[in-house]
Amino acid sequence: MVFKFYGYSRDNNEDTPTELGEVSVLAEPELLNSLGQFILSCASEIEVDKKTKWEHRHFRDVCSHLSPQCPDFIIVNPQAYQES
Repeated sequence: MVFKFYGYSRDNNEDTPTELGEVSVLAEPELLNSLGQFILSCASEIEVDKKTKWEHRHFRDVCSHLSPQCPDFIIVNPQAYQES
C-alpha cells in the first residue's frame, strides 16, 4: 500500500512538493467531518471504478465554507499513475 504526504510551505515557490514525514491538522469538528466525507468519497470513486483516471481532487472545490486563508487538501489518484 502507498501512503505518502506531500506539501508546500506557504512561502515556497517551488514547482515540486516536498515529501512530508508527518502532517498535523488543526480544524473544527465541522471541517474535519467535511474532510472525512471528501476522503471517503474519493476512495469510493477509486474503488468502484478501477479504470477511473482522474489525477487529483481538491477539497477546496467541494467545501464552500473553507476560508481562503486555509491550505487546500488534495487527494491524488494512484490509478492515474499506474501503467496499463
